[in-house]
Amino acid sequence: MGGNMKNRILRCAAVLFCLVLGGLLAMPSGWAGELGPKETVEKHLAALQDYIFEEAFDYISKESTDGKTKQEWADSTRKLYSSANVKVIKFTLYPAKIEGNKAIVPDILNASDIFNKEGSTEYELYHLVKEDGVWKVDRQ
Repeated sequence: MGGNMKNRILRCAAVLFCLVLGGLLAMPSGWAGELGPKETVEKHLAALQDYIFEEAFDYISKESTDGKTKQEWADSTRKLYSSANVKVIKFTLYPAKIEGNKAIVPDILNASDIFNKEGSTEYELYHLVKEDGVWKVDRQ
């Protein structure tokens, strides 16, 4: 094989490598695989913390929506958080205990509201279920 042919092969391989690497870097972060129970609770709480209730809805089970649409749930939760001045200050999640299609994620939550302006520490257990292969917060 001549030097010219080797150079062409090496250039093609380099271009292919760059295209593959660039494609992987451009993939959405959620593409790497499904979220586990702990990551699901983390995304849900982060959305509540940031008052992005439409996003928080994406991480809850059908059962916990009380039959509301995404917008209805987001609007009613927003109203509740606003009227009670709820603020999620900080949360610490612990590894999930998974049994089949159910999981429990322990959490230490620091939040404040109209009755507790300085904030309080709450020890919570988030119960999750798997719906259509995706972990969803079912109750706390």
